[in-house]
Amino acid sequence: MFSEFCLAYYRFTLQAGERGLILPPFKGNLLLDHKIKVLLRRYCCITARRECISNCVGRSTCAYAFLFNKVEAGPLSYRNFAPLPPPLAWHPPLEKKTDYVPGEHLYFYLVLIGRGISFLDKLVTALQELGETGPSSGGNFILKSVQALCPFSGSEQLVYGEKDGQIAKTEVLISGAQVEAWAESHLPLKRLTILFLTPTCLRVGDEFLDKPLFPVLVRELFRRASALYYFFHGYKEMDLNYREFLHKAEKVRPIKDYTRFSAGRQRGGTYGEAEGLLGEVTYINLLPDFLPLLKLGEYLNLGRHAAFGLGRYRLKL
Repeated sequence: MFSEFCLAYYRFTLQAGERGLILPPFKGNLLLDHKIKVLLRRYCCITARRECISNCVGRSTCAYAFLFNKVEAGPLSYRNFAPLPPPLAWHPPLEKKTDYVPGEHLYFYLVLIGRGISFLDKLVTALQELGETGPSSGGNFILKSVQALCPFSGSEQLVYGEKDGQIAKTEVLISGAQVEAWAESHLPLKRLTILFLTPTCLRVGDEFLDKPLFPVLVRELFRRASALYYFFHGYKEMDLNYREFLHKAEKVRPIKDYTRFSAGRQRGGTYGEAEGLLGEVTYINLLPDFLPLLKLGEYLNLGRHAAFGLGRYRLKL
């Protein structure tokens, strides 16, 4: 389905600075901090304009433009994805803790997708400076290290360390072929449980679902994966009969549903009280076709604001 899909999976180790560190309960907001947007734009912009413009000569390679929805979709067949989905997925800590004492460590995980992998140096540089000045929520931090990981092979690579301050090119990557091989090794599969870790917002039209309907889940995940595959992998398309795929999804039914709908509200450009599903659901009648896509979704996240930490889930086989 997507054997040439490519992503890099990083672990960021942060250490609270001498002033300690204060973060909101939902720590995905760190990547949405106004300060990091300003810093990233400063490092990326080649025109020195105060605002992004649609015909900017540097937008095709600008990390700021891609990460913060400043680039519109081009081909007519993909206009539904305008603006483009950012080529990343942020996996912040799930703990609700907000105050960290000086010297305390915390870990964030970041997925960069396709040609978005080249944005790592800009993100690391922006986070370094954000740590020195401190995020808007308070305190400061030190970016101690960044490691590239591949859970399928067990490989690791230190791509950034505080001591030398150099950012290495990522050599440890995850491929779609590895995801497919993992899925094949876990077949046959009688049932599958999905645990929603952060609010996952699924919708049909303008209606938000309060139940994890499998066809809708698969449709949203397919749309996200296929858009990221097309725009950030040299305009590649998944080799799949979409209608038939969704028709098969309609036969999958939940046998246990322990999900609940979190009805919080988004405030001030943050997602700490976002709406969406939490909890776990178990499905039966799952065909082999779905497992690679669902596994990939563990890294990509799902639904609204997936890039910044919402829609994160885990498979339980």
